Amino acid sequence: MMLAKLAIKLRTMQLYYHFCHNFARGPVFMQDHAAFNEFYDEATDDYDAVIENAMVKEGDEVVCPKMQLKSIYGRIKELKCVDAESDKVLFEQGLMLEKELCTYIEDVKQSGVSLGCETLIGDVAARSEVRQYKIGQRIR
Repeated sequence: MMLAKLAIKLRTMQLYYHFCHNFARGPVFMQDHAAFNEFYDEATDDYDAVIENAMVKEGDEVVCPKMQLKSIYGRIKELKCVDAESDKVLFEQGLMLEKELCTYIEDVKQSGVSLGCETLIGDVAARSEVRQYKIGQRIR
C-alpha cells in the first residue's frame, strides 16, 4: 500500500495547490497564480502515473474514493488555504508538503520496488526538488 499512500500524498498536493491557485492574492498575483497552476498540473500528472502503477502492483482497491478522500481531507484541513495571511504562507506550506513527499519517496524506494517503479518515483522526486527550488526563491 506504499504506492497508494504516495498517490494520496500527490492528490493532496494537487488539491492544495489548486486551492492556492484560486486564493492567490497580492502584488505578485499573476506570478503566484501561474506557479500554483504549474504545481497542481504536475501533481495531477504524477498522481495519475503513481495510482496506475499502484493499481497494477497493489490491486484495484487502492483507488477506493472513500479511503482516498478520508486521508486527503484529514491532511488538507490542517493546512491554511482560505485563511492564509499571505501567499508566502501558501508557498511555505507547499514547501513543507514537497519535503514530506520526498521523504516518503525515499521510504518507498527503501521498501524494495521494481526498477520501473523506482524510475517513476525518482522522476516524481526530481520534479518535487525543482518545485522546492522555485518555492525557496519565491519565499526569500
